[in-house]
Amino acid sequence: NGDMFGLGDNSRGQLGLGRDVHEVNSPLLIPHDEPDAYTSDVCCGNNHSLITVEASGETIFQTFGDYTATGFGDKEILYHPQTLSIPSFEHPLQAIHAKFNRCMVVDDKGKVFLWGEDMDNRRVKRPKQIHQFVDQRVRYISSGSRHCAAVTQEGHLYTWGEGTYGELGHGDLDERTEPMRVDWFVDQEIKIRRVECGSKHTIALSRDGRVYCFGDSSSMQCGKDTNRVKTPVMLDIFTVENYYATSIFVGHDHNVMLDHEGNVFGWGDSSGNRLGTDQQETLVRPHLLPGTIEKSIVSVALNDYNTFIVTGTEESGMNYAIEEERRRSEISRQQAGI
Repeated sequence: NGDMFGLGDNSRGQLGLGRDVHEVNSPLLIPHDEPDAYTSDVCCGNNHSLITVEASGETIFQTFGDYTATGFGDKEILYHPQTLSIPSFEHPLQAIHAKFNRCMVVDDKGKVFLWGEDMDNRRVKRPKQIHQFVDQRVRYISSGSRHCAAVTQEGHLYTWGEGTYGELGHGDLDERTEPMRVDWFVDQEIKIRRVECGSKHTIALSRDGRVYCFGDSSSMQCGKDTNRVKTPVMLDIFTVENYYATSIFVGHDHNVMLDHEGNVFGWGDSSGNRLGTDQQETLVRPHLLPGTIEKSIVSVALNDYNTFIVTGTEESGMNYAIEEERRRSEISRQQAGI
């Protein structure tokens, strides 16, 4: 029914529960101002949150938390959700993203808006359109600690920001101040469907269901036993015929993917049991996550040191989001002639 709950640290107002609540150890309802409103999407950054709310027949953006990424331009912490206006934004919403100290959204025309911390560690006080995409229709976005990535309607991947570990995928360690197309995929005639950024690495999911990694691999998060991967590399698991992934999820330096049979695999840094195994070393190859076998996966989310997986029953009808990803994956594979 669109109720929103929060738990964890609220010292910077990131749970929207008021200045008197400092920490929440079990899920607590975050109330809406309007009784008929419901939350349709939630994204959490380091010390801020970005949500979409359906109210009175329209979709509105709300932010709360640390002032550096709420988009209001002042230096006050927002302890309760506040409605944010984004000039030139055209509904419906295509993509929403909050991570580290920034927020990004994409509108129906494929325009990208960013606020918070930019790639030069400067504060963008209010939502700002990234005009380099004016001739492109962006459909998906993500960001790392100092880099960003976007996928266009044509299936091209663009990256920009720091490239110290090769996280931009351009074959070097240079930074890019503006979005630049990753031509390696163009040269290989590979179309990208989705991208996710870790702190200093990037994971791309192609339309034919293959997973490609580049950037920091010091914890094997790129599937290679090397510190830096400067150009995209395909995970070895996809050398198997008729095997493909439908969804990818990325944390600080660990990753999770769902394959076409609904299996959940993880690789990268496994310390702190973040990949659900007793192994504390890094995992260079995707491993099946214990406890997820023969489960109906509803949703998956990763943060710096944790993995969250929601399961349901086939009869519950709760696994819409994952099923929608599978449907889109099948459509992409058909379009790719596979």
